[in-house]
Amino acid sequence: MRRFCLLALLLLVFGAAPARADEFQLPGVQTDAQAYETTLTRRFPAGGTPQARHAAEQQAAAALQQKDWAAAATALEQRIALGEATGRQWLDLGTAQLRRAPPDFQKALLAGWQGFANADAGNGEIPGLLLMADALRALNRPAQAVQALEAVVQRAPDNAAYK
Repeated sequence: MRRFCLLALLLLVFGAAPARADEFQLPGVQTDAQAYETTLTRRFPAGGTPQARHAAEQQAAAALQQKDWAAAATALEQRIALGEATGRQWLDLGTAQLRRAPPDFQKALLAGWQGFANADAGNGEIPGLLLMADALRALNRPAQAVQALEAVVQRAPDNAAYK
């Protein structure tokens, strides 16, 4: 009985899988992404009103629709600064940072990380990983871009398009 209890305890301690068993990490990116968010939210330490958030969302949507990437990046940074940002807003910001002239690949990477971190585990993480892979390629960090793409395949192993 004692041996069984010890074995059960060991299985619980060492065999329990974390919520995200295939956790994706890029050294320093999470910390830098949090610093980027802090820089934005310092503008409105108490957060924004629902009306201000809605107005910023409308501005961002209009800029995205017009493919005015610089205006979209500005509006999305404003929206995120107002608090309660969604993963979709971070992904849109990352896309705008990639496509603006001149592009800001580092901010695109950091916004992609936030989109990834705020997504549901599994398939929900894929858009953030793909955005990060694009930014990492542009930053001439091919090994890390490959890591991001491998994480995509781990999350969707049956999707031939990702392979």
